[in-house]
Amino acid sequence: SEAPKRATQVPGLHQSLLAALTSDGIAVCDPTDALRAAQVPTYFPMDQHLTPRGHEIVAAELRATLRDLAIDDGAAAGEEERR
Repeated sequence: SEAPKRATQVPGLHQSLLAALTSDGIAVCDPTDALRAAQVPTYFPMDQHLTPRGHEIVAAELRATLRDLAIDDGAAAGEEERR
């Protein structure tokens, strides 16, 4: 499913933003690939808001990102306790 046109009007903005955030150690949840891979519309064509399926995809991506962060934080906390 296509991302809204406004989101892609500035070439390279998406990748630049992701690179800047991650280089500063900021965790990012980027559902772009999952939304694009969907076999159903993920955005409403008239107002470019997410469809119900689009919201489900974003929620699943966010859940996975938060789970990964919790696992990473748990591992880091375990290392601190062992020192």
